[in-house]
Amino acid sequence: MRNLFGVIAILSLLLLIVEALHLGVADLHRVGAVLRIESWIKTAKVPTHDEWLKSHKSLQTAIKGDPDNPQNMQEIARLLTFNTTKPINEKVESYKKSLEYLRPMIQLQPASAYLWARLARAKFGAKQFDEQTWQAMNRAIKAAPNDYPIQLTISKLSLLTWPWIPNRWRDTMQKNIQRTLNGEVRGDLIQFAKRNNKLKLANHLCRKCDVL
Repeated sequence: MRNLFGVIAILSLLLLIVEALHLGVADLHRVGAVLRIESWIKTAKVPTHDEWLKSHKSLQTAIKGDPDNPQNMQEIARLLTFNTTKPINEKVESYKKSLEYLRPMIQLQPASAYLWARLARAKFGAKQFDEQTWQAMNRAIKAAPNDYPIQLTISKLSLLTWPWIPNRWRDTMQKNIQRTLNGEVRGDLIQFAKRNNKLKLANHLCRKCDVL
């Protein structure tokens, strides 16, 4: 009987070791992908399709090794909303795919302004301008109205989609643009507006901000 208990204990220990190894490998793959994504952001680099695929494969491996870790799902959702050198039709499909990861993540973390902002950006990239798009933008603003990255992200989306934004959402979006143009990331939004021919619109939405 003692031998039996000993064998069971050893098997249990081995299972724990195997599980720990899997989690360790999953973490390594996620961290590697995250470092690549962060480097693209810091250097404003558009990754090649091969670079993007490498990160995608790493995160898929991380999900397979640790399927219950929300960080893995969150990072693959971020990757799928990242611009690449892929043809435009493939980019749209990537954004649509990212929605499959983001929706369940938001159910787990409904107070996350960053997840709502990513959902809004994914909806824009998927060319889906509907009620869920405006709700996501609104939820991001409400969750973190004074967060500069959130302000900037939603302001950019607002300028690009202004003709389609329903009237009931426009006051919220306009006030966010005004906060952005009066805040720390003012210059970033003005440069974005210049590149996208939205300076007049930005000036109209914030007449006291001296955009032009």
